[in-house]
Amino acid sequence: MVDMLRYAVRGAAGFKGVVSNIGGKTGTTNDYVDGWFMGITPGLVVGTWVGGDDQWTRFLSLTNGQGSKMARPFFSEFIRQLEVQKVADFDPKAKYIVPAGPQTIITDCSQYSRPDVISEPKDTTKKKEGEDDFFE
Repeated sequence: MVDMLRYAVRGAAGFKGVVSNIGGKTGTTNDYVDGWFMGITPGLVVGTWVGGDDQWTRFLSLTNGQGSKMARPFFSEFIRQLEVQKVADFDPKAKYIVPAGPQTIITDCSQYSRPDVISEPKDTTKKKEGEDDFFE
């Protein structure tokens, strides 16, 4: 998971010169109203959000109205300031801790039965005796 998040920011605009071990994920809501970025380091998780309470305040296209354009720059600047100012207990050289041994979760998908998508839908509505179907 960490590798996927690290790959998402590798070479991304705005992270040049950042030495911290970072990763993250952008997000954009429908109609480009909100953009967000969730960033991680080995010792810190930061969420940045840019948007408006009024859904009509938004960008008109994905070009500027996406999380990577709106919210990610705030995260990169925040991390850059943590590295430069050294005012917090933040170690830019910290490494992610790799768990000892494999981390395996076995999922039994058979317990989640799924309706047969090929079969015809069944009418389960209850009808009063003598009531005709509306559509025949």
